[in-house]
Formats: sequence, structure tokens, C-alpha cells
Amino acid sequence: AGAAARDPPRVLQQVAVGTEAALQTDPVPLEMQIAAEALWAVFNIAVGLFLFSYLSSCQFTANMTVAWFLVGMRIIEGVAFVIYAINLKVDSDNLNKVFQLVQIGLHAPLLWAVAHYLRKHDRPKSAQATLSRAAPMTVLFCLVILVTDSTMGGIVSMVAFEPPLVLQLLYGLALWLASSRPTCKDARIKGPAAGLAIVGFVGYAAHIRHVIMLMDPALETMAGMVLQKLVEAGMISLSTWFTVRLAELHAFHTAGHVKGSPWETGDGSPLAERGLWWAASPERLWSYSFVFYAAAFIITFLSLVRSGWQKERDPIVGFYESVHPCILLDYLPGTLFAQPLFVCQILTIIVCMMLNFFRHIVEGSLFKILIASFGFCLAYIFGACFNLVFTFNPREVSVLEHSVPYMFNVAVQFIFIASETLCLFFTVNPHKVPLFSAYVAFVLGVCFFINFFMGQKLLRGHEKASKPMTQWTPEEMVFPEISTWNLWSALFVVFFLDFLFIMWYRVNPNSGTAIAFELGVTNREPDDEDLDDDVAGYTGLVAKAQEQPAGAPMSMCNVAFCKPIGMPMLFAVFWTLVGAFGCEFVNSEVHDYPFMDAPDRGWGETFSRYPGSGIMVVCWVFVITSIFAHVAGVVYYEELTNPSPAMRLLVKCSGFFVLLAALGAHAATIPGSGEWMLHDGPMDVCAALMVWTIVDLLLLCQDWPNLRPSNAVPNAVTGVILVVLLGLYAGKNLLGEVIPGHACLAGICGVLVLHIICDSKGAHVVLTFPRLIAVNADHGCWPPVWQIPPLLACGPGS
Repeated sequence: AGAAARDPPRVLQQVAVGTEAALQTDPVPLEMQIAAEALWAVFNIAVGLFLFSYLSSCQFTANMTVAWFLVGMRIIEGVAFVIYAINLKVDSDNLNKVFQLVQIGLHAPLLWAVAHYLRKHDRPKSAQATLSRAAPMTVLFCLVILVTDSTMGGIVSMVAFEPPLVLQLLYGLALWLASSRPTCKDARIKGPAAGLAIVGFVGYAAHIRHVIMLMDPALETMAGMVLQKLVEAGMISLSTWFTVRLAELHAFHTAGHVKGSPWETGDGSPLAERGLWWAASPERLWSYSFVFYAAAFIITFLSLVRSGWQKERDPIVGFYESVHPCILLDYLPGTLFAQPLFVCQILTIIVCMMLNFFRHIVEGSLFKILIASFGFCLAYIFGACFNLVFTFNPREVSVLEHSVPYMFNVAVQFIFIASETLCLFFTVNPHKVPLFSAYVAFVLGVCFFINFFMGQKLLRGHEKASKPMTQWTPEEMVFPEISTWNLWSALFVVFFLDFLFIMWYRVNPNSGTAIAFELGVTNREPDDEDLDDDVAGYTGLVAKAQEQPAGAPMSMCNVAFCKPIGMPMLFAVFWTLVGAFGCEFVNSEVHDYPFMDAPDRGWGETFSRYPGSGIMVVCWVFVITSIFAHVAGVVYYEELTNPSPAMRLLVKCSGFFVLLAALGAHAATIPGSGEWMLHDGPMDVCAALMVWTIVDLLLLCQDWPNLRPSNAVPNAVTGVILVVLLGLYAGKNLLGEVIPGHACLAGICGVLVLHIICDSKGAHVVLTFPRLIAVNADHGCWPPVWQIPPLLACGPGS
């Protein structure tokens, strides 16, 4: 567009020459495209029906389930391309949506199912459990297609199909390698496994060419299209035959045929199941979180004083006609330090509320569980929104947009204290704890007054509050007389509130009890049918009340919470994509430019642009929480299982680097932060993730002899690709080159998801046997979390 504005005749001449050159190639007529797609549909349906007739004549076995998946895939593919061929003629958006729904809603789950069978070829599995994993994601994709345009449908289609195709490719290669190891007792498996791997590589190369032709149809020729269809038809026929042959040889160890498996029962990897007992006091953890609160306000106060603060230019002073404490959060460079400190406080509060949630589960009260879960969700969302107080600086946006996030922070304290007090008063009479009752009434009153004061000010002066200071009229530019004492009084108010919240553990009757639990790790991968009784906790969060005397209160239960260590990183990727594309969409609507059409704009510029930056900063708090959970799980797993002190130290250092980069990345959303930052935050995250992935590859090399090929090979390939992508981005960013933000983000996130799915160790964190224990609440400043001896022999109520 810029070139056309500068020299229109020359640009138009180039377009004309390019169009003429495209027409001089061998374009494919529409009738030939329709005929090709129709023949492709007939071929798929024919292959599906032939395979159906073959399987119907054979005795049904559970090992042939993957072959029946192939029948469904081929028939659904044929029906979908019948619709596609018709749509080429009529060109209907509704028919295109139907095609995408059939492809994604029915075909994609079967692709994921086949990839799952290839990965866990030597493990028991069931068809129902396999499909149930892919169905929710498919439903989500279909909903997105129904409510968006065809362009977004194409993106969803790529997300639904590309990962399983790549996984099938990697798992097919791993199956070939596994068939050459001593753990394979049937030598006949090696030939079909090798054929499946080779066919997979050739077929995926043809698929890549097909995607390129879809993106630029002018490149397609008649000869190329014919050759494309012939290669794809041959690869589908061969891969179907090889897969059926492997199924006939019982290569896929299904749940109903454990004895007929050609694989050794053990995979040779050492079983890592270890755990330590811990105790935690949610009350002390809540009080300790306000250390971050105090540190953030001290730093911002010093920054405000050193910045030469002028009340005549402060919109907060001009609107509230007083020195409101939130002015301490508005001046650089203090806000660059305050933002990560407040995020650390939010993380601590989240852990505290989760511990309280487990306490209420142990107590067995459904009312308390509901109140705690409701309070947790609200506090988590409000705490994430509080970070908008830094992004929506009052000198850049309206006072209203800056004040509401601060009110969210006060609401977090109110929700936590109110929910926990309500749970306590459900079983304890308030008259029996007069000091605590008075404390709660006072603190809740202070929180209510703060929000009431700000709310009524914003409502009365909504016209002034809803516009930036630069748009205020001369009558509105009124500033009260402010002395240095008023500024110090704001800091005094902050520390008074801090003192009130810290005293929570001193007056709370629950301070005399703590949560004791065993936090362990395991690399045992659960089977779909939960064949091992001791891994029933893999199904999620379960609470079992042990046998107790009649009428005795439930004070102990066996809660098993077992989740893969890599799962939080998947949530981090999800929230990153939501924040990035939500930020871009909002900015494109407000600033009137095409969505995702900015090849010369990098991440830093995209995320720092108002108002989309608000979406990014809220989502990034969720990202930091997920990264923290992932890093903590990996560090804990390696600390308990890795015999090398050097590797354990390397994991800790790289994990700390990742957390530090994540905590500082969203500083780019603060207006004016570019003057204080040497580079953008996303580059730090990419560099940290690159180091983290390199350490992961070193851990993979350390355990390589004991790992299954179906886990180790895909994990190594995706890890190397991820390191290369992250290194290219970080390196080019340091050299000052602008990299298209969203294209690079989508590629890195896609490879990262594949790397997480291909986890080589199957590492899980297990939390079991939580119970309440008595502690001395008056004893010194003992830490909020500490290690204790095992309590397996303790009975209910101990």
C-alpha cells in the first residue's frame, strides 16, 4: 500500500505483468478441479468399503480397532469431498461450513485416535477412552466454525489436522525403531512398521504441497494436480494396508488382548515413584503474600519521589481531590518492579486458596467446598484484572479505566476473607471467637469503604472520569492543595492495610491446624481402562471417606490428585494464543487495520498498543500461573528422581530463568516502558524457553537408553525444532530485525504443543492423603510450608 501511494503507475505495471505471467502457466479449469475432487471422494469411499468388507469377514478382535478407525476415516473423507466438489460449483458459504464441520467434527477425532494407537502401541488402551480425549476439542472447533467466517474455519482446520498428522509421522518412525529392539518378540512387525514410516514421510510431503497449492492456487498446474492425487492415493492405500497388517500381528496392545501382545510387558524404564510429606498453613501463606504487597509499594513510592512528582499533572489527584494510594502505581520505573511483585502475590494467594479448598474437602462439607470454589474463581479473575492498573496508566487513558482494576484488588481481599469467614462461621459460633469476629467486621468494612468511596466518586463524576486528562475542560482542571505530609499519609494507609491483612493468621481460629499431604512423583503412565488399582487417581480429583465410627465427623479422606507435569504448559499456550489474537482483533477493530495483516510489526509493538494490551496483560497472568505450575512440577520431579546434582542444579537455574522472563514479559504493555527496557519481553521469554528446552533435551539424553522409542524419538525431534525456532526469533530480535509476530507465535506454539504431547518420561505429580494436623499457632515465625515425617500410620482426626 505504501509503495502504491508513492508510485502508482509502476506498481500497477508490476501487478499486470504478474497476472499475465500467471495466466501463461498451465491453470487447472474449474471442471477439472471438480472432477478431480469427485474422483478423490469416490476413491476414499471405495477404500473404506473394501476395508469394511474385509474386516467384516474376519473375526472381530480388539487389536483391529485401529483398522475400524481407518474405515471411518476413509468414508468420512469421501463424503466430505463430495460436499467440497459440489461447493466448487455452487460456491456457497453454508456448504463450505458443512464441509468443514464434517472434516473437523468426524474426521479429526479419528486422526487423533490413530495417532494415540501408534504412540501407545505396547500399552493397553480402549477405543472409547481414546475417542473421548479428542471429542471435546472437536466440539470446541466446530463451535468456532459455526460462529466465525470461512477464514477462521481454515485456521481451525489446520489446528485440528496438522498436529495429528505430524504425530502419526513421528510415532510411525518410533514404532519402526521399537520393532527393531529386543522388546519386540515378533520379527514380522518390522517390515510393515518400516513401510508405514516411509509411507508417512512421503505422504506428509505430498500433504505439504497440497497446503501450499491451497494457499496460492495460481501455482497449481494440471500435471501437478494429477501427480498429487496419484501420490496421495498410493500412500493412503499403502498406509492402510500396513496398518491393518500390524493390527493382524497384534502390534497394537489393546485392553482386551493383553496376553496376545508381541511386546514385552515392561519397557525397561526405571519406575520413579517417590514422595515427601509436607504441611502448609493457608493462613500464614496468605499473610506472607503481603510481603510482596509492601515491597511493591515501597519501590513505587521511591520512584514517585525521585521522578519529580507534580500534583498539577496527576489526574488521580485532580479527580479524587486527595492523594489516593493508587498514584503510587503510576510512575516509571517503579511500575516495572511493582507489576511482577503483585503477580507473585497473586500466585501466593492462589496457592493459599487451593490449600483451603483441600481443607474443606477433608472436612467433608459440601457447603464449604462450594463457597471456597466460588471464592477461588472470583479472586483468580479479579487478581488477574488488577494488573490492568499498570497498563491503563491514568495519564494515557481515563481515570475510570485505571481505577476499576485497583478496586478489583480490594475485591480480592474482600472475597477471600468473606468466603473463609463464612466457612468458619458455618461450624463455629461467632460469639465464641469475639476477637476474630471484630477483626473480620473491621477489615471487611475497610475494604467496602475503599470501593464505596471510589465507586461513588466515579459515578458522580462519570463524565470527567470517562475521558483522558488531555480532554478535561478548564473548569475540570482543579487540583487541591497537597503537601508532602499528604504523600506520606498515602504510604501510611497502604502499610496500615498491609498490617491488617498480615494479622489474619494471628486472629484466625484455623491457625491452629494445617494441611498435611504427601506430594509425590511418578513416571507410570495410566492405561485407558485404569488397569492398575493404585493409579485410580489418574482420573482426576477423587475423595474417598475412610471407614469411621457412626456419627463421627469426616476429618480425613484419601484425595488423589495426579496430573501430567506438562499439562500446565498446554494451558499457558492456550492463554497466550487467546491473549495474542484477542489483542490483535481488538486493536484491528479500534485502529481500523486488517486483522493479522501486519508483516512489519513484531510482538512488542502489537502487545503494547492500547486497548488490546489490556486483553494481553490479563491473559498473561494466567500464562504465568501455568508456567509456574509446570516449572515447579519439573523441578520437584527431577529433585526426587534425578541422581545427578549437576542436572538438578541446571533444571533449577533454567526454571528460574523462565519464571523471571515470564514475570517481566508483560511490562511491555505499560505505556512508556520502552524507554526503560533494552528489548521487548517476548524475546526474553523465547530465550528462556530455548534454554529450558535445551535442558529438557539434556535430560532426554541422560535417560535415552531406558526410554521407549514411541516417547523418546518424537520428543527429541520436536525439541530440536523448537530450539531452532526460538533461537532464530531471539537472535533476529537482538539484531534488530522485525519478525511477523502472529505467524511466528503460531509456529512456536504449535511445535511447543507437540513437544509437550510427546513427553518422553510420562512424569506426573501426585498429591495424596491430605489431612488436618494440629500446630502451635503461637510459635514464632515458622514458615507457611514445611516438610514433616510420614503420617501414614495416623488415624482419622490426628
